[in-house]
Amino acid sequence: MINKRHEYKYRINAAQARIIKGVLDPLLMYDKHGDNGYYIVHSLYFDDIYDKAYMDKLNGVNKRAKYRIRYYNDDLSYINLEKKSKVNGLGSKLKWRLSKEEVNLILNNQIDFLLDKGDFGIEFYIQIKAMLLRPKVIISYRRLAYYYPCGNVRITIDDNMSSQYNINHFFDKFCCLPIDDMALLEVKYDAYLPDFIAKVLHKNLSLTAYSKYQKGRNVDLGENL
Repeated sequence: MINKRHEYKYRINAAQARIIKGVLDPLLMYDKHGDNGYYIVHSLYFDDIYDKAYMDKLNGVNKRAKYRIRYYNDDLSYINLEKKSKVNGLGSKLKWRLSKEEVNLILNNQIDFLLDKGDFGIEFYIQIKAMLLRPKVIISYRRLAYYYPCGNVRITIDDNMSSQYNINHFFDKFCCLPIDDMALLEVKYDAYLPDFIAKVLHKNLSLTAYSKYQKGRNVDLGENL
């Protein structure tokens, strides 16, 4: 069963990020995979021949999905193929582990191995073949992540967001274009958000429909979008 989660986003400035961090530090746990809660995220986003993921987000389509490959920091032993979906405001995510060699096969359009990866692999294979799904942009950023077990709450603050359009640099130390001088606060939870967290986060913050993928594509001057 795919877990459907509530997701809320707030675009915040550096001062707001520091204040929120100061409030959350004594209340919540850091993500165990980070260094004092921090780690770097590298994502390679895909879109089809019609740029459907981009256009659906731009037009506020209620039911939408996007595919990406993601790894953290410089750890290439843990790479995921992910499908991020949203329906009626609820988000879900499918994940499948990939090796660096398998990612390189995908980037070179040598994808027959996906047929042995179960239903998700076959779905991704069909998208590549039928819809000409292709890698579009690399998005990288620093993330500060918190966790609270009641409600399965996850709160993240992302900053230093940047993009790169040469997909061959996905595993390299690459130079990126900054895409925003603000930070993004994201709040995700299952059935409920504890009141003490809600009071901290919802005060004087405005919801946004922000998309790092959309923002990254916007700064690509070669795209007519």
